[in-house]
Amino acid sequence: MRRLVFAVTVSAGLMTLGACASLGERSTLAELKERCDARGGELTPGNSAAEGGYRCTGVTINAASASAQASHGRAMGQMSRAVERSLAGRGPGN
Repeated sequence: MRRLVFAVTVSAGLMTLGACASLGERSTLAELKERCDARGGELTPGNSAAEGGYRCTGVTINAASASAQASHGRAMGQMSRAVERSLAGRGPGN
């Protein structure tokens, strides 16, 4: 029982330290602009400090990410059908 309490206390402490840790250095404006340009967007002033003062708008979806989204959609559909079959009590091929 003592070990369990100790483990829970230590893990809670580590999570607290992780949440309070620094997120590292922020990107410079030039780095943000370069990344935004690479995505086909435009760097505009943000609405809050959480956005770091700037955000990338008008991002275009390239062919690779469109393909990834389509694959994700197919996978989600297959998983949904498998869950429905499982809940109905039928096997994988029935």
